[in-house]
Amino acid sequence: YVLFVAKKYEKAHEVMAKVLKLDPSNPNILRLMGWVSYETKNDADGVNALQRYFQLKGDTAKMIMPLDYDYYAKLLQRTHKDSLAVIYFQKSMAADSLNLPRKRQIIETISDLYKNQNKKVEAAAYLEKTRQFKTGIDGQLEIKIGNLYRDAAVELVPKDSLQKKAFLMNPSPAFMTLFVKADTSFSKVCQSNPKVYYGFLARARLYNLIDPNGTKGLARPYY
Repeated sequence: YVLFVAKKYEKAHEVMAKVLKLDPSNPNILRLMGWVSYETKNDADGVNALQRYFQLKGDTAKMIMPLDYDYYAKLLQRTHKDSLAVIYFQKSMAADSLNLPRKRQIIETISDLYKNQNKKVEAAAYLEKTRQFKTGIDGQLEIKIGNLYRDAAVELVPKDSLQKKAFLMNPSPAFMTLFVKADTSFSKVCQSNPKVYYGFLARARLYNLIDPNGTKGLARPYY
C-alpha cells in the first residue's frame, strides 16, 4: 500500500505478484493488485485480480470501497467490455453517492459508454441525471444531450430520397419524441445563455431536419 500511495506502481505490481504466488487468496493483496495493474496498464492482471477479489468478498459486501468498483469499471472499459463497465460504474456511484463532482464525472463516463454501444437515447437520458444537481447543468452538456437526441432522430429518417420526403411530411411519433427532447435541451441553452450563439445554431440545424429546403422557414429565426 505504501508503494501505491507513493505512486511507485511498477515496483508495487512486482511486489504484489510475488505475494500472490505465496498467498493467492489474500483479498487485500488482490484489491491492490487490481488498482496497481490499472495504473501500470497490466489490464489482464487487474481484471483477474479484482474478479477474484469480488468472488471472495461478494461484490455487495460493505467492506468493498468505491475505488474497488471504480478501478474494475475502468479496467473493463479499457478492455472494451462496455456493458459490464456500466454496471460497475453504477455500483461505484451508488457506493459514494454524496460525492457530487465524482458522481457527475461517472454519469458522463457511463453516457459515453452507452454512446460507444450506439445507444444514443440511453446516453442522453443518463446525462440528464446531472440536472438534479444543485449546481445545475452547463450549456455544453445540454448541447451534448441535445445532439445525442438529434442524432438518434436522424437514424429514424429513411435514406432513400423519396421515402425521406414522405417521412418528413409526416414524421413518426418516435422521431418527434426525440426531436422535442433535442429541442428542449437546445432551448435551455438559448434561455440560459442568450448572448451565446451555439444554442441558437443547434436549434437551427435541428429544424433543418424537418425543413431541409427551408421552404417553411422553420430554422430562420434561430439563424
